Amino acid sequence: MPSILAGMCLIFAILGLVYEKNLYNPVTAFFGLWSVIIHAARLCLYGMYPASTNTYIIILIGIIGFLLGCIWVYFPRKYSSNWKDSNSTNINNRRTYQLTDSIIEEELEINYVLVYILLIMSLLYLVPNTIQIINLMRQGHTLKQIRFSFWNIDTSDLYNLRFEHSYRVYVFQTIMNIIPAIAVIDLLAGKRDKKLLIGCIVISILNVMVSGGGRLHIMYLACDLVLVFLICRNRIFISSKLKKVILVFTGMLIVAFVYVTIARDITSVLKSFYVYLAGCVPHMDIRLEPIIAERDLTYGIASLKGLTQPFLLALRLTGIFGIDQYPQIFLNASEFMDLRSIVYIGDGIRYNGFVSLFYYFFLDGRYIGVA
Repeated sequence: MPSILAGMCLIFAILGLVYEKNLYNPVTAFFGLWSVIIHAARLCLYGMYPASTNTYIIILIGIIGFLLGCIWVYFPRKYSSNWKDSNSTNINNRRTYQLTDSIIEEELEINYVLVYILLIMSLLYLVPNTIQIINLMRQGHTLKQIRFSFWNIDTSDLYNLRFEHSYRVYVFQTIMNIIPAIAVIDLLAGKRDKKLLIGCIVISILNVMVSGGGRLHIMYLACDLVLVFLICRNRIFISSKLKKVILVFTGMLIVAFVYVTIARDITSVLKSFYVYLAGCVPHMDIRLEPIIAERDLTYGIASLKGLTQPFLLALRLTGIFGIDQYPQIFLNASEFMDLRSIVYIGDGIRYNGFVSLFYYFFLDGRYIGVA
């Protein structure tokens, strides 16, 4: 089944490429990525466990749902007389929507003051924690030991009332997800603000330290760089100086990834890449077992956690009600969405965190929720 599923994804990715004539359109990006993930997981390299047929059925339902959504959007756009072109953007950061009767232009500009404030807010968390990590390393602790502590010192987000924990979960992690993308866009298609670029590099390095060698945001930054370059390469002039900056920046990311991998006592960089890419499939398979056994649905709470959990936390902090008064549906969602505990997805392969969006949809509404 995984071979057929990977082949289907590859065909849809190619059709998206033919229709949109670019690699970064949602259809090609989504199905192309899942084609690679499913094929990689099917190979079960380095002793990785195979996923069950049920897990692949869930993925199949999810990608069919995505395909139907794309058809719903693409066909009206193709045959509508009121829509000619939604993708025209010139080099002056001006997005143009061309309709039958008029042309609407929207100014796109980065609010640098707000971005600087976000950088400062991230440093408020990173600097003191980096000092603590450096002290631990001076005492002889390795990044591997520090990372193990990082993933195990906190209880579930729903139960933890420490300000530092709440700040990291609801403020810092959000900033770390958006700053790299903004910095890359500014580098390639914006004003190329040096303070923003340097600030992005600094918080990325400090975040690697604080997370005990976490490489996730290094990969995010690399993906942002590739995607923005693909989108903007025909719309902007890239000077030889900027090309050198991009090459140096890319080289730094590769060196950082390899160095952190070695520092965490991971012997094979290639194996690390493979596990990051394919591990979400067997990991989801393992995490689904207790969910299927429980038979309880969360009815959208899992998908809306980012909106519901801060509200519940605020109610708890103000003393309106305690954890024992939470509806059981919220407790179930919190339990099954806490994926920080380490599980083995293969012989000696430790994994946590990544399970794909389909996991949360399944938690909310089983197969219908995924569709």
